[in-house]
Amino acid sequence: MKNPTIHVIVRSAGEYKRREMAKVILKILGAGIIIGGVVVAPNMIQVISLFDPKNPSERRRIWRSIKHFEQKGEIRIHKKSGKITLTSQGKEAYSKELIWDLQVKKPLRWDGKWRIVAFDIPAKRTYVRHALRQKLDDLGFALYQRSLYIFPYDCRKEISFVVDYFKIRRYVCYIEAEHIEGASKFIRHFDLA
Repeated sequence: MKNPTIHVIVRSAGEYKRREMAKVILKILGAGIIIGGVVVAPNMIQVISLFDPKNPSERRRIWRSIKHFEQKGEIRIHKKSGKITLTSQGKEAYSKELIWDLQVKKPLRWDGKWRIVAFDIPAKRTYVRHALRQKLDDLGFALYQRSLYIFPYDCRKEISFVVDYFKIRRYVCYIEAEHIEGASKFIRHFDLA
């Protein structure tokens, strides 16, 4: 599955804490920028100007963040054009950021359907099972039974992205149901009444 669409809102360079700016730069490099309605890989000048540096100190700070990614082997800066592209290592780091930032957009009204995520991940992959549970909790799912989580809103794309990231598609099942046992408990839990 393709990465979900992301929108990065960039503030002035001086408004960022140390690690926060690096995360935003990684998202910009992973998602690209829109120029003339087309998504393109940005170059150094475009990335720096997005942060609207007010002085040479802010400009150096942005430059250092970009160079740090290059030293880690997560990006490649093309000498002639200044274009910045993610390496495979950078794409992995970008996907990891997307996973933990991923949220489900809640509609104005509930459609009356329940979304259930069922999984049976082998014991040798305990870390992945724990990470999946953590992400389901983060998304707002409620525990229905031991390896069954429930949610009232459509989240097929988000769950598919998470499952692909952890490489566990064969162990996870996404179900939509109109009737579940004990629905009143979950209607109260999700404040759907």
